[in-house]
Amino acid sequence: MIRSYVPENSVLRSTLFCMSLVPTESKDDFVKLRMALVRDIAPKGVLEEIFVAELATHMWELGRLRQCRARIEKMAFQNALIELHSRIENVVHEDLLAKIQLDEEAVGAQATQAEFEDLRQLDELISLERTLRDKLIRDLVKDRKGFAMHVEASVDRLEERMTSNLCPGRR
Repeated sequence: MIRSYVPENSVLRSTLFCMSLVPTESKDDFVKLRMALVRDIAPKGVLEEIFVAELATHMWELGRLRQCRARIEKMAFQNALIELHSRIENVVHEDLLAKIQLDEEAVGAQATQAEFEDLRQLDELISLERTLRDKLIRDLVKDRKGFAMHVEASVDRLEERMTSNLCPGRR
């Protein structure tokens, strides 16, 4: 798949730089992310190509962790609602929250509390991935300040696009 997007002599053709994807993830989407970085950053030489491959992997992992966190929150919210509903069996479903004087924030708070440890661990992983990504950029600054500034701007633009795709209402 990636071979059709990458020049013949590129280090990115190496299997060392292939991302392991989970079954729900699209290899085409990962290739699009990597190629967007390649187009935007325009690496020169093997070290910069390796850097771009590593950067794509870190950005993908950050997106994966954010999506996982959002799914856990959604499932926790649903589970909290079911739990509250089962405690008050005689209340009509539509009136459930009003009768027990709860709103969506209260259900969300219970859901977050129930999944707090998982969310905390995911937040730590997200922070670690950001730290690793930022370290890549800092290390590169020492060698090629102009290249690193270009990379940082590209990362910011791509993350903004990724975030807006995950949360269309946020800008």
